Amino acid sequence: CDGKLSVVPVPPPTFEASGGIPGSRVAIDNTICVASDKARLHACIAIMNLSCGKSNKVEITGVPEILEGMRDVMLGRHFTKAPKTSSSNPSVPKSVVDEARLKATTCIKNLSNADANDAALLGTPGLVDTLGFVAEATCHPETGATTCTTHACLALMNLSISKANKNRVFRTPGVMDALMAVITRTANKKIDADVNPKDPSFEARVKACSALSNLAIGYDNKIPMFNYPGFVESILTVIRTDKAEARTKAC
Repeated sequence: CDGKLSVVPVPPPTFEASGGIPGSRVAIDNTICVASDKARLHACIAIMNLSCGKSNKVEITGVPEILEGMRDVMLGRHFTKAPKTSSSNPSVPKSVVDEARLKATTCIKNLSNADANDAALLGTPGLVDTLGFVAEATCHPETGATTCTTHACLALMNLSISKANKNRVFRTPGVMDALMAVITRTANKKIDADVNPKDPSFEARVKACSALSNLAIGYDNKIPMFNYPGFVESILTVIRTDKAEARTKAC
């Protein structure tokens, strides 16, 4: 060997599965088994950054594979390690999959800021369910909420603003239970504790209460929400323990 690196040319993909036409789904199918966890994380960061642009939100949401991909990342699919849950040991440090879940949730939160995206987001199978799942999974009974919790609740809040969406979001399995879990797990442990507006638990609680407040406006939701197991007790917990914006939303 003369110490030089030999370069072997790699032929371009043939896209045989799609009749010779490249497409996002084919690309995903061809790479899902070879991409590393860090590669998936950085892919989420790239899409998240693009979703910050006001003019990009509708175009990004118009690609179903992106919404399905963000949903899968939020659930921890295709990663070598499962993400943390609300029953995980809070002392265990976050891993790549937890960071990727945050970026994917933030991306969906950004996209939900555009009213024109409601139909696509609500129409993506399992996406609203997943927002509820993430809100609950990232809010620990002992340590409270995280930034990921806040962003999941904010996305649910945005999606529940429109009159046409309220009953649909309310009926999505897991959403009510998740929002109720957040507002109770983030309750101040001490009645006279100082309020820190930048605390993830404070922010998540406000967004969760705002989402519930939006849902309660829906005419078809009023009686079912009042009768929903644990709902009244959760709201009373906020009224008794909160001294800031969340109490206003609860009332």
